[in-house]
Amino acid sequence: LGATASALQRADPTSSASVVVATALLRCVPLIAPEEWRGRALGEAVPPLCAHPHPAVRAAARDAMRRAVASTPAARDTIVQGVAGVLLSPPSTGRAGISLTDADAATSAARTLRDVCETWRDACETRATTHLATSDASSRGGSAETKKAFDPSRSEAAGLLMMCSPHAEVRVAAVEMLREVAKLSAATRHARASGGGDDGPRSVLPSAPSMSSIVESHAGDMVLSALGAEG
Repeated sequence: LGATASALQRADPTSSASVVVATALLRCVPLIAPEEWRGRALGEAVPPLCAHPHPAVRAAARDAMRRAVASTPAARDTIVQGVAGVLLSPPSTGRAGISLTDADAATSAARTLRDVCETWRDACETRATTHLATSDASSRGGSAETKKAFDPSRSEAAGLLMMCSPHAEVRVAAVEMLREVAKLSAATRHARASGGGDDGPRSVLPSAPSMSSIVESHAGDMVLSALGAEG
């Protein structure tokens, strides 16, 4: 599998053989994966594929990352930050990136970030419910997952950039993604606040307004401005 993954990186991404191999390999993640795609390394290897020129590979990469986020806590932050990094990178840099004028790829990538954030949030909420139902939850203390804060700044920057796309479907996907990023940020803060051990729950400082809340608060003015109407 390691040799296959290495060969895939060197292959022509538009060739039919490359597409078949990539989708087949991604369907195995995370249960079966090459050494280069395991644990945290998964978050570095797979996110660039959400910018693949073929929609089948982008879809397989999204599904693979959702499964990995659900089952591999160590890869969650790396995957989310990796997808956001792809959205922030123009394709002209020589690495995986998204063009604002490529409606299909940009919409797909924004939805991928939305989906992996939603999957991580679901995992946080499921874990919190499990802790409430477990009598010795308070004695175990917070895990490494709950102690680590999620930094939404890169994802919010990616969403703001996607809102500059000339295509309406990309802007809609960006708003949906920003909404899910805000929900994930709140869920991880709550998980950290309730994940304390013998010292009691952690106090969490009030968070800054999310980009999603800012966009929704001024949506009317933004729409009028975009349509060229007078205030």
